[in-house]
Amino acid sequence: MSINISVKILVRSSIIEKIKIFKFFNFKLHHRMDIEDNIGEGIHIHYKNMRFDFSVKDYVKFVEEIKNFK
Repeated sequence: MSINISVKILVRSSIIEKIKIFKFFNFKLHHRMDIEDNIGEGIHIHYKNMRFDFSVKDYVKFVEEIKNFK
């Protein structure tokens, strides 16, 4: 695994999703949720197997919209 030294991890968390199929099969799926800063260039969010890239300005707008969501 390569490491980019110009990326600062702002948030790192693991999401565990429990799935039950019938009565016998129980699964736990482990997903990642990371928010990383490219040191002033942009911010990207990793959620499950998706990556969202934002400029800093767009990220701030995105966060404001999430805060105002009802």
